[in-house]
Amino acid sequence: MIYLKLEKQPESFAEILDILYDSDKSYYSLVATYNDEECTEIQCSYGKRRSFQDLFEIGRTYFPKLTINEFITYLQNKKLGYYFCGHINRIVFHFGNSEKFDLEYIECFKLLHSSYPERVKHINDLQKFINRINEESN
Repeated sequence: MIYLKLEKQPESFAEILDILYDSDKSYYSLVATYNDEECTEIQCSYGKRRSFQDLFEIGRTYFPKLTINEFITYLQNKKLGYYFCGHINRIVFHFGNSEKFDLEYIECFKLLHSSYPERVKHINDLQKFINRINEESN
């Protein structure tokens, strides 16, 4: 589970994305995330972009029944930009318009980056992650 310091329980995952990506303030996430509910152990500091897996885990922390398809719809509605971060070898999201993210993008990304083994490994891991979550949801 990944936690945010919140004053109240968010009503939707869209509200969490608004907290993480305030378009009026920054291209990056302006809040830290935490490994514990008391928010004492930092998982990732503020001013960073968040990966697909981390964003989904944040969503599931507050909305345990969040599905992959709902999650992707929220990402699309927020119009978050994304790219492959070579520092953490994951697709990460930032505020800013981009091509619409969807599951087909993942396959295209793997083909486009086939000469980068660490990127292909990430996409394979991401596909396994999505499949596991989908199986759990059924």
